Amino acid sequence: MKYFAHYEEDAVIREDENGECFAKLWTSDYPGHYYLEPEYKLGKNSDMRLGNPDYMSLPYEITKDDYDTFGKEWIYKDGVSSSCELHKQAL
Repeated sequence: MKYFAHYEEDAVIREDENGECFAKLWTSDYPGHYYLEPEYKLGKNSDMRLGNPDYMSLPYEITKDDYDTFGKEWIYKDGVSSSCELHKQAL
């Protein structure tokens, strides 16, 4: 199992041994109301998992603990660019 962070998407991704990918997303349904969207399956060639090199929007590997605690104990910090380091903000 591999785990990834995608700062630009406010998401974390889990990839299983068969290459199937699943994501959890920190999202909003109206201004000021944010929540963790439960894990859902990504498509085979999902930009969230593969990233977009043209925009330097690339996922990077994280730990299982980071994946498991995303949206429960931490979210991404606002206004910090992604540089392959996990920028956490406690909830």
